[in-house]
Order: sequence, then C-alpha cells, then structure tokens
Amino acid sequence: MNKMLVVIVLSIFLFVTYAPSPEVSSLYDLCDLVGYTIIACANSKPRYELPEPGERDLIELSNGMIFEFVGLGPISRFSREECVVFAAEVKASNTILHRLLIDDRVYQVIRLR
Repeated sequence: MNKMLVVIVLSIFLFVTYAPSPEVSSLYDLCDLVGYTIIACANSKPRYELPEPGERDLIELSNGMIFEFVGLGPISRFSREECVVFAAEVKASNTILHRLLIDDRVYQVIRLR
C-alpha cells in the first residue's frame, strides 16, 4: 500500500512539475518512462569542456553513478544539474535499461558504475 502511494505521489509530482513547462520538449518524453522506476536523484558533477570527437560522452552524478549517453552528440553541461535516474528490468534478456531526466529532457543512457 505504501509503495503504491509513493508511486502515485511521484507520478503526480512529475506530471505537475514538468507538464506545464514550456521547456518540456514533449510529453511523449515522459511517456517513454512508463514501466520505469525512480532509483536515484542526484546532481551531476560539472564538466567544463566537451569530449573530443570519438570519446564517450559520460556524466558522473554526485552519488557515484556514471552513465554514457546513447545515440547523441556531446551534451554541454557546465553546471550542477539535478538528475532523476530511472531503471526498468527486461526479464527476457536479464538486462536493466536506464533513462536520465535532466533539464526537462529524457535521455537514454548506459550505466557504467
């Protein structure tokens, strides 16, 4: 019962917080998170330069988690941004998929640590 209440409250919070914002690229970004669970909230560590061509675009969070962005060009991050980490387990392949919510956008990432 308590777990269901937390999920409902977090869902309402995300909708109220991000739906009316003109910065949200699309509500479909939030629809990509159906089936995912929030596993962490943390700030990103600032990065002051973009990765060189061919280097991986990584983001390190204040809680020690490190992720690599999938299928994107370098993303500039010059401040400590708040990040919400989502995860979903794919039981058929025994893998865990991750998504990051940063500045009103959802990114597909691979967890390295």
